[in-house]
Amino acid sequence: MRPLFVFALAGLCSLLLPSVAAAQYSTCGDALCDWDEDEWSCPSDCAPTSTCGDWTCDADEDEWSCPRDCAPTTYCGDAMCDADEDEWSCPSDCAPTTYCGDAMCDADEDEWSCPSDCAPTSYCGDAMCDWDEDEWSCPSDCAPTTYCG
Repeated sequence: MRPLFVFALAGLCSLLLPSVAAAQYSTCGDALCDWDEDEWSCPSDCAPTSTCGDWTCDADEDEWSCPRDCAPTTYCGDAMCDADEDEWSCPSDCAPTTYCGDAMCDADEDEWSCPSDCAPTSYCGDAMCDWDEDEWSCPSDCAPTTYCG
């Protein structure tokens, strides 16, 4: 019975020893983060752990779970006119849209590019006899009217 016991013991040891050896010696790169591996010793097996407050917005963090790391994507008052904002929903971020015909002479308009918004700037001496000038109020711009007869 002794040879059978030794054979059985040898078979049992061969089954146990590989698993004990595997538990003691892990292999980096086997897609398993073993007990003796971490994100620094084996980054291919162990995903980095995130820490709220490290100024990095990790994949498992968002603006609600970790506002210090993950700033809100958009909000009114951030000095940026974002896609979900306009001059009506967030006037502090979005300047009003200007266009010719809005009854406002805006910075990018003048009497020539948008006469409906910008009144002409006429003055005596500009070599043009404007609507508010005549030969009496501005003789240098307006020639005297001659009458026949």
